[in-house]
Amino acid sequence: MNERYAYYARIEEAKANPEEVLSCIGDGMAQTHTQCPYLANQSKISTPLEQKIQGIIDHGREKFNMYRIFPFVKGNSNVSIHTFLLNLEEWNSWNDKRYPRKIYWQIDGGPENANKY
Repeated sequence: MNERYAYYARIEEAKANPEEVLSCIGDGMAQTHTQCPYLANQSKISTPLEQKIQGIIDHGREKFNMYRIFPFVKGNSNVSIHTFLLNLEEWNSWNDKRYPRKIYWQIDGGPENANKY
């Protein structure tokens, strides 16, 4: 529970100081929910368009970025790092070419982000 309190405190810090603090969370969507068309439990399609979606929420700017990852790109911690860096570069361009004084980055605990990376 202490981690959750710390997480929400960091969100509030980023909202109070959006020019100095970057607080974000990244997560990938379940692959079964990103197929096109997605019909949920209604039906199955024999040849769906497969893709991966990685999302980043930037708490201070209250912004959500979605990144589409093609099926031939392996979804692992490299994707999480790459999308975080894209978000950081966007933050930099929005904030007069300065990087944040503090960065809080939370990633999900899925197998693609295992501690071995």
